[in-house]
Amino acid sequence: AKPSLDALGPVAPLARPALADLTGLSGPLIRLLARAPGVLGEANRALPDITTFVRGARPVVNSLLPAAQQLAPVINIVADYRSQLVLGMADLAGILNAQSSANTTSDALGVPAGQAKYLRQVLTLGPDTMWGQTTRSPAERTNTYFAPGALEAVGHGGEQAASCAGTGSGNVPCQLQPAYAWGHGIAASYYPHVTAARP
Repeated sequence: AKPSLDALGPVAPLARPALADLTGLSGPLIRLLARAPGVLGEANRALPDITTFVRGARPVVNSLLPAAQQLAPVINIVADYRSQLVLGMADLAGILNAQSSANTTSDALGVPAGQAKYLRQVLTLGPDTMWGQTTRSPAERTNTYFAPGALEAVGHGGEQAASCAGTGSGNVPCQLQPAYAWGHGIAASYYPHVTAARP
């Protein structure tokens, strides 16, 4: 027994404080156990109502799930464009709130006489804007589906294009937008081919 006693020797001084702490906790524990029957009684009354609610909600969840499976991947893609969305909203505020002096004689839609609101927007017109072009302009650098953050390249060599076919050298070398790593289970590609989320 001596080896065992020798091993217990270093921890023996800790036994008394541990027992004192256990004694101190016994009061709250007894009070908690005394309240347990009441809690269990309330649980017995509430659980059938909870079960009824869950069963009643099942048709609603089953109806919403297909829509959520379609919506969740779209939200993920939109979140990738959050910086562009913030900038777009700021631009929209500037576009829609332009106001200047005008030759008006009465208030209209909250704008006082002598003032008028106008749409602050610049439209880019080119030879292929109003009618179809059979030959692509060598200066064409369009990109319908730019990748998240791609607009930052405007100040670093120019915006990347969706296609460089038939562009020639032009005044700005054509830079092709590479496949973007979308994540969210979507293969790297120019355009995000989104599929419904799995349940």
